[in-house]
Amino acid sequence: MKNVGIILLLAFNMSFLWSQSRKNSNEVAVIRELKVSEWGGKSYRFSADIKGENFDDLSEAGLNTVQLGKGKFNLLNHTAAQSRISGSGDNKNWKTVTIEGKIDPESQLIWLYLLTFGNGKFYFDNLKLNIQTQDGWKDIPIENADFEQTDDVKKALKPYKNTAPLTKNENIKAVITTSDHNKALMFESKNNTFHYETYYGYNPAKGHYITLTDGKKIYYETYGEGESLLLLHGNGESINSFKNQIPELSKYYRIIAVDTRGQGKSVDQDSEFFNYQMFEKDLEEIISQLQLQKVNIIGWSDGAITGMLYAIQHPEKVQKLVLMGANLNPSEEAVSSKILNQAERDIEKLKKQNDPQNKTVIKLLEMILKEPNIPVSELSKIKAETLVMAGEKDLILEKHTELIAQHIPDSELKIIKGETHFLPIENPALFNKTVLEFLRKER
Repeated sequence: MKNVGIILLLAFNMSFLWSQSRKNSNEVAVIRELKVSEWGGKSYRFSADIKGENFDDLSEAGLNTVQLGKGKFNLLNHTAAQSRISGSGDNKNWKTVTIEGKIDPESQLIWLYLLTFGNGKFYFDNLKLNIQTQDGWKDIPIENADFEQTDDVKKALKPYKNTAPLTKNENIKAVITTSDHNKALMFESKNNTFHYETYYGYNPAKGHYITLTDGKKIYYETYGEGESLLLLHGNGESINSFKNQIPELSKYYRIIAVDTRGQGKSVDQDSEFFNYQMFEKDLEEIISQLQLQKVNIIGWSDGAITGMLYAIQHPEKVQKLVLMGANLNPSEEAVSSKILNQAERDIEKLKKQNDPQNKTVIKLLEMILKEPNIPVSELSKIKAETLVMAGEKDLILEKHTELIAQHIPDSELKIIKGETHFLPIENPALFNKTVLEFLRKER
């Protein structure tokens, strides 16, 4: 749950707000959808009673809310909020977990998430949504909010979204159980092959900092042995975005996974703005300080842009380059207009809040509208063997991805049928297979 929140581009994809449970993961994110259009501007409280019998310290359970405007999946990502309990404390007793916020004037619906991560038994009971009116707090009805109506978990979960993964994931079981709260919804997760001791992006045993010449610190983690392979994440993400790649890739390479400036554990509140030239210079310093002679790079989204710039500036230093969902400019010929319009709306709303905590988010959103600005002629400077990838349903338009591949000498193009910009998360097995076939192929 450490990676849930206002995640910029990824907020357009329901599966990233809480990654859907897959065969090899232990994540649950079921969603209760309620109408809230008549309550625009009003304060709300969403609460539930939660307890956990956790098997490890990194297990978590909690709540999340996201509001939706008009149109399918028009997620108002600035409204996201979360609250949780973690396995590091004593959570065998029931606790009331509460989220407080405001209903955005544009909101039509609110998604109420019940979330779990890791190994353990997680119990939920007594869901409540309250809206503050002139007459006090008003209860918004949630059918079977106390799970007393049925012992059949399928019937109990029928009003919820995103329950399909529960039936496909052998590591997770959902039941209606009798407890000291009478009946409650319980998720039991147990996966002995999922190694939470290596929680990527939060692993002190593998984490390091590099101090840049401007005094800022960049966080990175290393795994495996062999040729160096740098992993560069997307806008608003962190090393943890590659949690499904690091175990497989580290069998063959020395992985250096980087939290980009201002993201993950690489904090930067001071810089007036961010741009890819700054990120590329950071990458140059990292490679120099680690004394790497030649590297391989996998960049996803913003990370692909940074990797592409580095390969342009230092063609002799990059052996193989993988670009997933890259763009050369922020025009509507390159990027879905939906993304650009949403970024504009979110920047405007965040600035109106006048909250210093929003500074980094605003700078990252502004990059979507202003960056990058790479002339197509610059691509001819790339000498690395290059794989240009995108999903068939990517946020980056297919013609633009083709344009990039056409202008990088001897590059390979793969448009992955049926997949989106979030291929590394949504179909990690396919992404890993495609990338490894390219990286390990002899020329």
